[in-house]
Amino acid sequence: MNSRLALARRLNEDTLANYQRVLGDDHPTTVILATNLAADLDALGRHAEASKLRQQFRPQDPSRPDTPIGVSGIS
Repeated sequence: MNSRLALARRLNEDTLANYQRVLGDDHPTTVILATNLAADLDALGRHAEASKLRQQFRPQDPSRPDTPIGVSGIS
């Protein structure tokens, strides 16, 4: 199972880097990808990295209509 999680983490890292480059950090899809990567890191026991990533991609204004569902509760 860890090998599948590690593969998911690598894929999500690559995808996130591409979306950051093309769409920027504030794009809703980029935020969703960061949330997915944070979940992968948590599942791998890398909680400090996951927390840092969540803080980095925390929406500035969760009430904005383009804030992804499920991300507005991140604190």
